[in-house]
Amino acid sequence: MKSNNIKDWISPKLDEILKDFDHSQLVEIYKAAHFFSLKNLRLTIGAIFACMIYVGPNIKWYEERKQALGV
Repeated sequence: MKSNNIKDWISPKLDEILKDFDHSQLVEIYKAAHFFSLKNLRLTIGAIFACMIYVGPNIKWYEERKQALGV
């Protein structure tokens, strides 16, 4: 991954569907996708979480991201 822009990694249609879910709801969707063996949905939810925590190419970007996430 080279950005934390979710639209770079998942389709606009899926972004439109999943954008209003909070973290706990996304985890539940992931668990359901795992249970029903929906690999593409699991990968999509994984991409969403990866975009949330992506820290960028340098230490300045990393520090700004940490501050934004409250870590």
